[in-house]
Amino acid sequence: MTKRIAYLVLAHRAPDDLLALLAKLGRHGETYLHIDRDAQGFEDHWGRLAQHAIFPARRHAVSWGGFSVVEATLQLRGEADDTNRGGGNHQVPDAKLAITTGSGGILAATSALVLSSEPPSAA
Repeated sequence: MTKRIAYLVLAHRAPDDLLALLAKLGRHGETYLHIDRDAQGFEDHWGRLAQHAIFPARRHAVSWGGFSVVEATLQLRGEADDTNRGGGNHQVPDAKLAITTGSGGILAATSALVLSSEPPSAA
């Protein structure tokens, strides 16, 4: 089965909830994870997080509601695009991008925003 979704996850707290979310998302696609540069409480979780997600080359200090959210999102999208072009080991060819936050527990499949260049089907 080809994984056709690249999940872009922005997180700043609740590393245990985040690990549960990543385990669920990993069944359906590749996960790209940005953790706020100023986030605390992740010290003992980096190894397990790395088993479920690809980290961007740069972490941003995110001011939630500020432009830094856009910067972090674009960083993740760039990582996914590089991987899709063959620049990485975790390829998701022609993937749709879905963005979600990493806190608040497990999200329903319909709660992620799917970014696509194609209009939605009328199905």
